[in-house]
Amino acid sequence: MTIVKNRLFAPADVVAALDDRILSMWAQKQFDTAHIARSVDKPESYVANRLAALRDAGR
Repeated sequence: MTIVKNRLFAPADVVAALDDRILSMWAQKQFDTAHIARSVDKPESYVANRLAALRDAGR
């Protein structure tokens, strides 16, 4: 983890692994964003924003 201007940034491989986990759970169509957020220990808004960003990126 890196701190830049009082913000904590995770390494790219950690973010990619988290994105893969979020996408795989979402693709199963059994989980909503609240359930995914609880399982990855992130706020629901983070999960929703990552899903939107990944969708816009075409993943």
